[in-house]
Amino acid sequence: MSWAVVVAGLGMWLVTAAELLIVNEFGPVRMWAGIVVYTVVVLSAMALRGKRHLGASPRVAHRVLIGTCGAMILCASVVTWRVLPLQCDQLVVESSRSAQGSASLGRIRIEADVVINSIPEHRSGRTSGSRRMDDSWRSRATVLTWRHIGLSPVASNLPVQVDLQRPFTGAAPGALVHIVGSVRPGDLLRGTAVYVRAETITLIRPAPVWQLIAGTFRDSVTASVRNQSSDVRGLLPGLVVGQTSSMPDELAMAMRDSGLSHLSAVSGGNISIVIIVWLATLRASGVRRGRWQLLAVALGVMAYVVVVQPQPSVDRAAVMALAALSAEAFGLRLRAEAVLAATVSVLVVVDPFLAISPGFAMSVLATGALIVVARRQVQSREALSGGSPTRLARFGTAIATLATAAFAATVIVAPVSVWFGNGMQLGGIVANILAEPLVF
Repeated sequence: MSWAVVVAGLGMWLVTAAELLIVNEFGPVRMWAGIVVYTVVVLSAMALRGKRHLGASPRVAHRVLIGTCGAMILCASVVTWRVLPLQCDQLVVESSRSAQGSASLGRIRIEADVVINSIPEHRSGRTSGSRRMDDSWRSRATVLTWRHIGLSPVASNLPVQVDLQRPFTGAAPGALVHIVGSVRPGDLLRGTAVYVRAETITLIRPAPVWQLIAGTFRDSVTASVRNQSSDVRGLLPGLVVGQTSSMPDELAMAMRDSGLSHLSAVSGGNISIVIIVWLATLRASGVRRGRWQLLAVALGVMAYVVVVQPQPSVDRAAVMALAALSAEAFGLRLRAEAVLAATVSVLVVVDPFLAISPGFAMSVLATGALIVVARRQVQSREALSGGSPTRLARFGTAIATLATAAFAATVIVAPVSVWFGNGMQLGGIVANILAEPLVF
């Protein structure tokens, strides 16, 4: 049963990715035409052959085909719902037309009311010849209303990227701001309708209380290493709460070259650490096993996601953790690979753009490899459980397990890393073996 869930999750992922690419290249009409043709052919074939085959195998094949058609229709509906505004909204159309003309240099000026959705991320200015562009801060946001300067406002609900020319303390997630700036076309495959370069920004409504508390926690982590070396100031806030704005470019490059870039920012492994620490804290305070303990851990995981902000690997780990905690609360036994597959299915339906995210792909593949390695290790221990291994033997087994896990995770994500131009760092296997114990 668990492998059926794995196949279903993999199918949902691949179908969503394929449909996104088709919509981007050919549009939703051709995508739906292909789905209709496929569904009609499958159902017609099943109707013609259904009376001739009454065995179990044809019935299983029929269910698989019907499930495939249902998955394609479900994913296509979600993709269409999310993509159409990115192609047909008036602001998107006008920015595309402006980009095709030379007079406006590909930009139109607007003013808009925007809800900030993520912490502004620092982007170093690029150097071209003897000229260096200024640094900027980019944040995901949602445009609620916009208008050309001096004209009537237009209601909207578009996901955009906002480029800030300077830091703005009020630009916390959930804050409503008024922006005056220029617009250029976005990137459909990134789920971005347009890019907005803010010239002026004014706070209309501050962020919710929980976001302000999360911001205070992030700032406290950054402040705790203010007197440390530049490497510590850049690495520790990124490792703990995802704040990488203080990381020197040399350190970021060194982490990437050594295959340790996943340690320079928050990843799915942080969720495991949060669960372990939170469980230990609850048990030390007298909260023993039971649904109250599981509920408290689930709330802790969600609070941590608010602090570090949603991102592919964190979302994957958080949903898996919540699914496992829910199953434990109701006495269900779920295999890890089934939980991973179900998590993938849910996430690509909620956010179809994750299906083509390299970070999401590497997180899922690495987790799958770790699950396989862990299961093989458990089976090996059970086979050797009759003996009494020495302390040295246990230490050797732990090192071998860590090396196998690092090697498996590196190899399985290598195709994705190479495809997106990040290369493959074989030395990262040794670096991960040495670094992981220090991180924990």
